[in-house]
Amino acid sequence: MRVLFLTGRAADGGSERFVSSLAAELSARGHECLLVYDEPGLLSEELAAGGTECIRLGLGRRDALRAPAELARIIKEKKIDVVHAQFPREFVYAVKAAGRCPGTGVVFTDHLSVRQGLKWRLLNRHYGKGLSAAVCVHEAGRAVLKENGFPEDKTVFVPNGVAVPEAVPAPDPAVRRELGVKEDAFLCCVLARYAEEKGPDFLLDSLKILAAGGKDFRCVICGDGPLYAHITERIEAEGLSGTVIQAGYRKDAGRVLAASQLFLSPSRSEAMSMALLEALAAGKPCVVTEAGGSADTVLSAPVCGISAAYGDAEGFASAIKKYMEDPELLAAHSENAFKKAAGCSLKAMADRYLELYGAACGGKK
Repeated sequence: MRVLFLTGRAADGGSERFVSSLAAELSARGHECLLVYDEPGLLSEELAAGGTECIRLGLGRRDALRAPAELARIIKEKKIDVVHAQFPREFVYAVKAAGRCPGTGVVFTDHLSVRQGLKWRLLNRHYGKGLSAAVCVHEAGRAVLKENGFPEDKTVFVPNGVAVPEAVPAPDPAVRRELGVKEDAFLCCVLARYAEEKGPDFLLDSLKILAAGGKDFRCVICGDGPLYAHITERIEAEGLSGTVIQAGYRKDAGRVLAASQLFLSPSRSEAMSMALLEALAAGKPCVVTEAGGSADTVLSAPVCGISAAYGDAEGFASAIKKYMEDPELLAAHSENAFKKAAGCSLKAMADRYLELYGAACGGKK
């Protein structure tokens, strides 16, 4: 089967990790994958280095007339069976392009799970008719897709998945030395872009409360993004320079996660965080907001985390404090996290998408 992944941004966020891991799994099974993207970045670099063909194509608002026609040309030339679109604008362009290519299906994954305005609800209702499937990545996402105008009979729930090791990865002591963190310091980890929806300001609000309470800990943030400089200024202005470590984007973020004791997800909005799933696979308890499927994931049996409402800095800080003060709770939830990861496997996710792809292009395998 030939699958074209379509995304505007090919950088280093959760949706990019989703595409990277799914494309790698499909390629390993003998399927042919192609990436069409607009903004280059780590995703396009990694896939190209691994042998996946990557084609750059303007996918912005100004490309509304040209992009579908050019995408249709690529679909025909590469004999694409399914276009897998990652975001709203890309899904519209994909449906328009596939309409010129009989036999090509379109699958859309909703990585945002946010309620859209009237314009997009109308667009979704119209172009959603040309979809084979609109995928939500957490159960509550079904209602969001319906509210956003997608046909209910096209809506499918497919949990995100990650590669799960046979055992919890052992921490590398060198990581703490690299970060300047003492061996006995309690270390929290955040894997997220510095973007408003990821809640970096809320994170600092919570950490400031925790630090003011006299707790000795460190929090390392792996990521970059538009709010990086703003958060740097806040860290310095509020006396958190010795507490919050900005590691920038790291290709070895998994090593940092393994060396940490607790994973934090302070997002304002989220669908199903790939970073959260990676934390589970690393056996890390999680403190999360109630955004998207995060709280349901960590609070369902076996429980492996604590949640707080976004904006409740006191509650978020209190949840972190519980793990710092209760080693037994930390150990129990660590064990539960790794158990839960087994139910969020990359293999299971790929199996389900292959079923959707097959249905989208008339039963091909």
